[in-house]
Amino acid sequence: MDNNTQSGKVVLSLSGRLDASNAGEFGEKLTAAVAAPETKHVIVDCATLAYVSSAGLRVLLKAVRELRQRNGTLSLCAVNSAVQEVLKLAGFVSFLSIYPSVDECLKSK
Repeated sequence: MDNNTQSGKVVLSLSGRLDASNAGEFGEKLTAAVAAPETKHVIVDCATLAYVSSAGLRVLLKAVRELRQRNGTLSLCAVNSAVQEVLKLAGFVSFLSIYPSVDECLKSK
């Protein structure tokens, strides 16, 4: 999990699996990023994320709710087909913006 901040935009990178074994750790990083007063947009780079469980989805949902209270957004980038399918089944594609790459997401914000 890497963290990069650019003018109100925080980019967090995930790799491997986001499940019960590491959702707490990622949640702490995500919560810290969301809590920073200058943060308006959180971008999660999923280029090397292979799997997400319900524990990971809960962490993302909590961040979305917190950011919306401050008129901020959470976006996902470079999501593979397996993770995309989980997001679709859970209904997350109806309220999350998903971009092909971090660069495209940064340009849109």
